[in-house]
Amino acid sequence: MLLDRVYLAQGKGQRYGTQFVRDKEGELVLQEPVEDLDNIDARRAEMDLMPLGVYQCVLRATYEGNPSMD
Repeated sequence: MLLDRVYLAQGKGQRYGTQFVRDKEGELVLQEPVEDLDNIDARRAEMDLMPLGVYQCVLRATYEGNPSMD
């Protein structure tokens, strides 16, 4: 989501948790910072986005072993 990209570029926390990066081991992880992680699924639901855990599973299934996801 563009808003999350803009917020990260401004040094603010992601609102919806749509931006992931690869860690040192090559695993996809949520890019920090994140705004109020405890309530992220409620904000995602307001935008008709799937829960963060489900989204993370979809990303991993889609990009597992694909280093171009950088």
